Amino acid sequence: MSKRPAMVLLALLLCSLASPMAVSAELSGSIEVDASNVTLQPSAPSAGDDMAISIVFLNTASQTAFTVEYTVYKDAVNPDKVLEQGIIEEIPANGMDTKTVYWNGLTEGAHRVWISFEHAGDTRQTLSVPFNVSGLPDLRVTGAEVLNA
Repeated sequence: MSKRPAMVLLALLLCSLASPMAVSAELSGSIEVDASNVTLQPSAPSAGDDMAISIVFLNTASQTAFTVEYTVYKDAVNPDKVLEQGIIEEIPANGMDTKTVYWNGLTEGAHRVWISFEHAGDTRQTLSVPFNVSGLPDLRVTGAEVLNA
């Protein structure tokens, strides 16, 4: 192989590595939800905490989007695991709407928030965001003393 084609190939390879990686987002109709735009607060929860889950719904069209149906689940897409189910009446053209859902009384361990949404009769899309809940210290009584008051 001559030097010039090798240099061109190397330049193309370096350009492809230098370009930003595209983040995959789910799209139903003109509505897009990306896992990187789902915010969990607190970001490092402990057992017993309540978590606020903020989800950004982005309208990628140049016209208003009407009637976006969404459901948020805890740990599995199952009717028994629904945190919130609702409808966003309208999202402006090229605009966004944020919904905040609460998961109360977290338990220790690995968990996952599942988000399912549908717009304009298009395919229902589902994505998830994993997180871990740390445990609380185990307290043990090593002695007891009764005092007369």
